[in-house]
Amino acid sequence: MRLGKIFVVGVLALSLGMAVSSAAGAATPASCAKATFNSNLKTFKATSNLTACTKGPATAATLVANFKKLTNIQATITWKSGGGVNGPFKITEKKVTAGNKCKFETVKGKQVQDGLIVSTGKVTSGTLKAASLKGTTFSESLCVTQTSSTYLAPGTKIVI
Repeated sequence: MRLGKIFVVGVLALSLGMAVSSAAGAATPASCAKATFNSNLKTFKATSNLTACTKGPATAATLVANFKKLTNIQATITWKSGGGVNGPFKITEKKVTAGNKCKFETVKGKQVQDGLIVSTGKVTSGTLKAASLKGTTFSESLCVTQTSSTYLAPGTKIVI
């Protein structure tokens, strides 16, 4: 039951942490150092505000993930300052245990490590300056706390 809850929360927080590597011949990916998250279980959408972005279409962006179908999560990134839009594109995610550097919390007197969720997908479209990111591989690494809040995995940035 706990694993399922962590997985669903990870889906809800898709917008959290993303590390994206560029495909051969693609532009240098953007890197965003900060993110805030909001998930809505009624609309099945998670919204993340990405800031402190470098080498991308703009210094900030908004990522919206639609998770109505967990087997077909769709994400769209809208870059600020007229930077354009990437997506929608499909995201998949999985719980990872190896290499988990998430924090530990005390739950009922025991130390329990926050879960690590890694999401990946291929950026399939882009407009304006964001078109240069088409073909990059999207991934995010986020930690899910015991109270279902999320944060970027330590040592990671959002890279698009």
